[in-house]
Amino acid sequence: MSRPSRIASSLLICLAMGCGLPTRDDIDMAQTVTDMAQAVQELQGSQQDLQDRIDSLTTVVLRQDSVLRSMANLMGAPLPPR
Repeated sequence: MSRPSRIASSLLICLAMGCGLPTRDDIDMAQTVTDMAQAVQELQGSQQDLQDRIDSLTTVVLRQDSVLRSMANLMGAPLPPR
C-alpha cells in the first residue's frame, strides 16, 4: 500500500469513527452546554436591566443636584464644588 493510500484510508477510518451515533454522555453534554448558554443569556438580560436602572437613577440624582444648586444659588448659599 502506498503512502497516500494509507493516509487516505486512515482518514476514512477516523471520519467513520467520528460519525457514529451519539452516546448518552454526548447527549448529556450537549444539554448541559445548551442550559449554560441559556443561563448566560438570562444573566446578560439581568445585567442590562440593572444597567438601565443605574442609568435612570443617575439621571434622577443629576436632576436633583441641579435643582439643589439652583436653589442654593438663588439663596446665595455657597456649595462645595463638584
